[in-house]
Amino acid sequence: MTHRELKKKRMLIFFIEAAQEIMAKDGIEAITLRKVADLAGYNGATLYNYFKDLDHLILFASLKYLKQYNLEVVKQLKKCKSEREKFLTMWQTFCNISFKYPQPFYQIFFNKHSDSLDIICKQYYELFPEDLGTDDKNLKEILSGTRLGVRNKVSLKYIADEENQSWINITMMNDIMIALYHDLLHKRISDNDQTQDFYENKMMEYVNFILNHAD
Repeated sequence: MTHRELKKKRMLIFFIEAAQEIMAKDGIEAITLRKVADLAGYNGATLYNYFKDLDHLILFASLKYLKQYNLEVVKQLKKCKSEREKFLTMWQTFCNISFKYPQPFYQIFFNKHSDSLDIICKQYYELFPEDLGTDDKNLKEILSGTRLGVRNKVSLKYIADEENQSWINITMMNDIMIALYHDLLHKRISDNDQTQDFYENKMMEYVNFILNHAD
């Protein structure tokens, strides 16, 4: 690694960790480029050498919240014996963590830069490899940065292959699951009348219904 590459890596870590510190203390809405730069000890304009805009930085910073999911799901998946069981376990764990931290997860998967999540996660896990939580090749494909719809579709295909299912509508199944999750996560952020358990249970109802009525 060249001196220039080392400097870039060091600067990215400084800024991401500064944003994560602000997020943990005051919430996502408190993050500004000026605050991050001040905390990291640099001029605000410097951040534009490493991030496209504030949303780009916030997405990077939010990825820290995936670590809890990654570590927990790897542990839970060791108990599973089938791809269907793995799929439901991943969703249950994902709902448990993401509805607990709805804003970071919304930023990860529905930020304006989320279409580049594959690239962003690859960069992030090069900086913070310990946050991935597994060396399993198949799990890495699912956990290490693909967009939510892509990772979910991969898992659906694993089920179809194992069970010899000829799901011709697998893309529609996937799209419906992601749309329902998007809607519930948004409501979780804006609606304080319902509990975390309500949203977890509702999403798992949807997932089970779609799986059980697949053609």
